[in-house]
Amino acid sequence: MKTVFLSGKITGDPNYRAKFEAAAQELTAAGFAVMNPATLPDGYEYDAYIRICNVMLDESEAVCFLLDYLTSSGALQELLRAHQKHKEIIYFGLWQKRRREAGETVKVFILTETKTQRIAFKCLNCGFLNIYSAASGDGRSCEQCGGPIKPLGFVKANA
Repeated sequence: MKTVFLSGKITGDPNYRAKFEAAAQELTAAGFAVMNPATLPDGYEYDAYIRICNVMLDESEAVCFLLDYLTSSGALQELLRAHQKHKEIIYFGLWQKRRREAGETVKVFILTETKTQRIAFKCLNCGFLNIYSAASGDGRSCEQCGGPIKPLGFVKANA
């Protein structure tokens, strides 16, 4: 399984967590192990996030740049670092387009803080995304490997 670090605009984007999680879900479904900086906790100084992300990037095999990476000074620094470290570069939009052209279908679920009828859970063992009814999510395990799951949030109704 190839490890990929996600890079894109975080600072100034109020929806960055949902954007990064949607990309992480799609990459995970395609078999990647995703290092997602949007899952880091709030409260650190900007420079601390850069240092943490540099380690995540260095430990990955590839770096996946989201569509808005050109508008982010941090993502541009990560692009330079990825080239310096000879990482495989994946441009998310182009990757998605090639998958569609190859006939692959991927269902992406949009997470929301608004309560809905479905909840997304991520497996702590294999990373598989599980979607369960909000009424029956408790006590479940991963559909793919039987491992423990953690809730990610509600799934947007029209997803």
